[in-house]
Amino acid sequence: MSEFDIQYTWLDFGCNDAPEINGTFADFTLTCGQQIITKVLDKRARTTRDYIRVPLYPLAEWLVANWWCLFNEVHAPGKTAIADGVDVRHCLYSAQEGFPLPRLRIYPEGDKLNLTWASFQSEHQDIEFISTGEQRVTTELFRAKAAELIEAVLGRLESLKLSAGTLTQNWEAIINADQEEAEFCRAAAWLGLDPYALPANAAETIMNVWTAIPQGLRADTFCASTIERLPEVERWLASGLDALGTSILGQHPFKGLYDVPQVAETAAPWEQGYALAQHARAQLNLDEQKAPDVFQFTSPVAAAPTPMPSIEGLVGLDQRVIRCFAFKRRPESFRFLIARSLMSLFYGGDRSLYLLTSAITERQQRERSFAAEFLIPAHVIESRITSTEVTAEEISDIAADFEVSPFVVKYQITNHRIAHVAET
Repeated sequence: MSEFDIQYTWLDFGCNDAPEINGTFADFTLTCGQQIITKVLDKRARTTRDYIRVPLYPLAEWLVANWWCLFNEVHAPGKTAIADGVDVRHCLYSAQEGFPLPRLRIYPEGDKLNLTWASFQSEHQDIEFISTGEQRVTTELFRAKAAELIEAVLGRLESLKLSAGTLTQNWEAIINADQEEAEFCRAAAWLGLDPYALPANAAETIMNVWTAIPQGLRADTFCASTIERLPEVERWLASGLDALGTSILGQHPFKGLYDVPQVAETAAPWEQGYALAQHARAQLNLDEQKAPDVFQFTSPVAAAPTPMPSIEGLVGLDQRVIRCFAFKRRPESFRFLIARSLMSLFYGGDRSLYLLTSAITERQQRERSFAAEFLIPAHVIESRITSTEVTAEEISDIAADFEVSPFVVKYQITNHRIAHVAET
């Protein structure tokens, strides 16, 4: 796991009419692991440097305004495409206000945050951000560093006897939130909403749906929904719960069929998924040249299409059988969904009821990598590729043999760096 740090040196510098801007100018450096996110090429000075010279008040203001979303709103393909203002809430560049900031995108994945940034030419000064990277850091560390920066900005303004505007009261509202208020704020943030500036009737909708669905489904449901479609999602879930039956609705832990093998705690979620899939295939003694029969473990339940493209199915574990409430037109898509569910059937979990979504959370990532490796192991694909480049036709042939979509094969080839996928 990468280390993350924020460093700054205050400057006595004035070029703006706003006192909170002039008072918080600093040489500002962001580092993640061995990489310097704020590394720039200064074209006027014809040199590179690790810091940018910017006021920190707008940055603190952005952190406070997006605090709940920043640490709770996960990236969910299918939802993100229709949600408004995602980059405003998760990209540091949005706080620039006429000053150069890196295009650092921050997305939560559970206990970790995924940080990505890329090089680009700033339009505000004659500098170019030259660092590109992707790292995962602990949410706890990033949150602590962000809080320290906010407190430092407030302290700087107080020492200069300058007003912090609404920043002080907004920050105090966050840090003084009690357990019930914090729970509501997280629920709103999962939907991509500012809990302190909700649309009309949104609070009532959140509370109604929150109390209507089982506790174990709340986080996944809200993370994969929008406020506009949340009532429809709740009705779909109610239909699914009725169809699955009452025997699996308990919130008790579910003991899997196999003991969990030792997987390094520091491993990424997808690496854990691969390891669990390899262990499961060995336990079942699967033929490497045949598509595994996933339906022997299932009892499918008919379902209507989901109201959100980011919601893929509702799964209940009933002793040794998966009951799956899902609507998939293509057989290979349904097989992949069942394979995702097998991870919980084989290795257990904290409950017997799961919502499968496209969200980039640690559990959902672990399930997807498990399914891909279980259905078609990377080393099997590698044995069938004879060159450093693979064509779309070859991918389709492999996919057909193992009854998966070409996307799954391409996913395995790319993630395991087996070969270069030729452009079509």
